[in-house]
Amino acid sequence: MPYGGSGTYTVVGSGQVPAPQVLRAWQTKTANLVEAEKWESVLVRHLNVTRTATDPGFGEWFALEFGFADNDSTRFDDGLGIARPPAGTQMTSGTGVLNYTFNDFQVTPRGQYDIVYVGAAPAP
Repeated sequence: MPYGGSGTYTVVGSGQVPAPQVLRAWQTKTANLVEAEKWESVLVRHLNVTRTATDPGFGEWFALEFGFADNDSTRFDDGLGIARPPAGTQMTSGTGVLNYTFNDFQVTPRGQYDIVYVGAAPAP
């Protein structure tokens, strides 16, 4: 699918996409620049997160970890047209590529299948 609604792309190879790197939210925060930079452009997964009511605009949303001793939040971006879940929605995982844009790191899901809701079957 072309990014941005128009254009073309070329498939340059085939094979398995690497498994996502499971990280804690603090590892992808801009405040932890040295740690977050290690994961830039890597497929990452955050476990046990709840969508917060905080809306920074521009299609971005925050999710707060739950079930950990030191819960932290991470920023997600729906720049690829992925609908953000309603505030308060619990997810067993959120997966995407970690990008740095507009002076902040954010996880960009590749499709709706990258968001797995609590009580729902895992994505295909």
